[in-house]
Amino acid sequence: MPAFTSKEKALKKACEKERETIERQQKLDSRGKGKQEKSGVTKIMMNTLRNNAENSTAKLKSIHTEKAGSIRD
Repeated sequence: MPAFTSKEKALKKACEKERETIERQQKLDSRGKGKQEKSGVTKIMMNTLRNNAENSTAKLKSIHTEKAGSIRD
């Protein structure tokens, strides 16, 4: 029974960490979009920056998903 409880706590903590990371990334993305529009950055550079941000966000999400999945198993 104690092992089950510790797994539940670990899963809950992993899910909470994933949610916090996603929220933090969304805040950064929204601030970055506003700054890019005001700074006069060229469209091609904005697309490159957006693609890089999307790739890093996807990596973070997959890492958290894998952690939660391994705990569930």
